Amino acid sequence: MKAFIYTGGNIFPENITEHPKGDDLIIAADSGCHNAIRLGVTPNIVLGDLDSLEEKAIPESAELLRVPAEKDFTDTQLAVDTALKKGVNDIVIVGGID
Repeated sequence: MKAFIYTGGNIFPENITEHPKGDDLIIAADSGCHNAIRLGVTPNIVLGDLDSLEEKAIPESAELLRVPAEKDFTDTQLAVDTALKKGVNDIVIVGGID
């Protein structure tokens, strides 16, 4: 199974060559939810401390995994861990460029 993890930061849609298909797992790490939606993708899971995303911006169909602001890992690292725990063996990260 493949996971697409959408993170915050700038994205350049014209340079994105791979997109989720069928049963791919789609995770948005905090403000990465905005990037996913901008690209027409609805996350299955939104996770993070929500320091840069309002809860009302999260699609109703998405599972919300809220984490404390004080943590040892970034929201993106937690998204990777979540994908691996779900049995994913291929991860594509979209975003993270400033």
